[in-house]
Amino acid sequence: MRSLLIAGLLAGVTTVASADPYGNVTGRVAAVGGYDTSAPGNRDDGVSAALGYRYDRFSALGEYSWLDYDGTAGFGGGAQQVDGLFQAEVVRAHCDRRAEKCPHLDIDLGYGRRWVEWSTQQSLGYTPGMTQLGTIDHQGSVVELGLSASFGLHFSLHYVVFTPDPDTSLGTLCRGVCPMRVQGNAPGLMFEAGFAFGDT
Repeated sequence: MRSLLIAGLLAGVTTVASADPYGNVTGRVAAVGGYDTSAPGNRDDGVSAALGYRYDRFSALGEYSWLDYDGTAGFGGGAQQVDGLFQAEVVRAHCDRRAEKCPHLDIDLGYGRRWVEWSTQQSLGYTPGMTQLGTIDHQGSVVELGLSASFGLHFSLHYVVFTPDPDTSLGTLCRGVCPMRVQGNAPGLMFEAGFAFGDT
């Protein structure tokens, strides 16, 4: 009788432990860059890190990105972005779903906030009006839509739209000569490449 009880208990523990075989913590670290009309010279690059949870075909992650402006367009500075990202798997290689590094393709949808800081680079000999601008702070919301592929390595391509908070003073400060969009929606196309973990 005792043996039957022990066997039943072990079977119950095994069932509970395997009840959620496809759920796991997931994340990634990556380099990011691309075309961005809210950036000086319409380009930026940086790094990003994300952490979240994946269950079956769906993932939800929180992501932080730092984008750097190198000053070649007359402005330095950078941007920080925090967003929530939802992913839904659309294609998977034929392998055990619990296997490590099983290649799959996801469609991604994200929403977040971006904080931008522009600083003029006086050493570049930009126009006198530009060198007097100093540091400009700017912020707004971000929506992104794209595809990502993961197989231990991680790659994604996202169409991104930055919508700045209303600030009419930026147009007055720049007077049409700032080398980036300062009002209205600023679209971009960003590529990400890095390493994924727990993303089975």
